[in-house]
Amino acid sequence: MRKTFTPDDLIRFIYRETSEKEELGIVEQLASDPEFLNEYRQLVKTITALGDSLEEPHPTSVNIVLEYSAALHEKTVF
Repeated sequence: MRKTFTPDDLIRFIYRETSEKEELGIVEQLASDPEFLNEYRQLVKTITALGDSLEEPHPTSVNIVLEYSAALHEKTVF
């Protein structure tokens, strides 16, 4: 019986987190299932767009988060 792969499997495939066996199965399903191929293409577009839009946080924001975390830690330690 042939395994049907899910969108989660596609995401792992895109990020190269699948085994060799899974990769072969996904490639086979991509070649034979137009809906699955369309979903793959859409995920690649989305992941690419997200990657392009990521920016570093402002240093002030980082300091605020670190100060808040330190204050929480002080409250739980004592």
